[in-house]
Amino acid sequence: VPSFVLPVPTRAVVAYSDPELYTASVKLSFCFPNCTTPSSAWLQREVVKEVFLDVLDRRFSVLRQQAGCPFLTAIVGAEDLDQTLTAVCFTAACLQGPEAALATLAAVAKEVERARVHGATEHEVAVSASRTKSVGESDLVERHDVASEDHAENFVEYLSRPGIAITSEAVGTRIRLTACDAVTVDSFDPLRRLLDLRGPGWICEIRQVAGAPTVQEEQVREVLERELARWDSSPVEPWSPPPPSAAACLGAHFAEESGDSEEGSASGDDSGSAEDEDG
Repeated sequence: VPSFVLPVPTRAVVAYSDPELYTASVKLSFCFPNCTTPSSAWLQREVVKEVFLDVLDRRFSVLRQQAGCPFLTAIVGAEDLDQTLTAVCFTAACLQGPEAALATLAAVAKEVERARVHGATEHEVAVSASRTKSVGESDLVERHDVASEDHAENFVEYLSRPGIAITSEAVGTRIRLTACDAVTVDSFDPLRRLLDLRGPGWICEIRQVAGAPTVQEEQVREVLERELARWDSSPVEPWSPPPPSAAACLGAHFAEESGDSEEGSASGDDSGSAEDEDG
């Protein structure tokens, strides 16, 4: 399992208003040192990270469609803060005001805790690894100056040795594709341990539109301490997709009816053609 370094001490809370913003947002970032020398081991860790973030991003897409969800949209990704520091970031847009921002913070923090404690399911890993691999395959197909497959495989074997830097983008893509097939539920263990609100390596950033009441740092820390105490007494349960909302069910119903109609029309055309041929 690829290893990840320990988090960087921060535990910072930043709350401010921005005149250029059109909507408020809450952002939880978990920081750790960045790798400056690409290698096969580094690429393998990057693939594990991308698959894990895709799993979490898909979860937030599901939650966003549920009635009573406190945030409007949410994304999960990675950001390079500088040349030596990177972060896994959970960013959610929300309505104006401290109440909406703090409710969003609590919801995001709960999913962070769920991921830290339980990781991902085998089904989630399979889906997100396949999605990540498809992107890599598309990149490889679209590359006009890619080396031959045999040449790339030889380099993959060579670059698997410790301390060898990657010198070809095409070779790097091949390593990524191989790494996608190797991702398992256990691959996330070192990374998910970084998502620890009890530890030192996190930053909370709350941005409000100018003119709206600003969330205070004390309020942010109070919410996080309250949620942590709640999880200590009643641990967060593993991920289980909530039932689809009424809107989602209605959309699926219309899509199914549309598909039935098209199939019926197609079968009718086929039978008509057969009759014409018999005639």
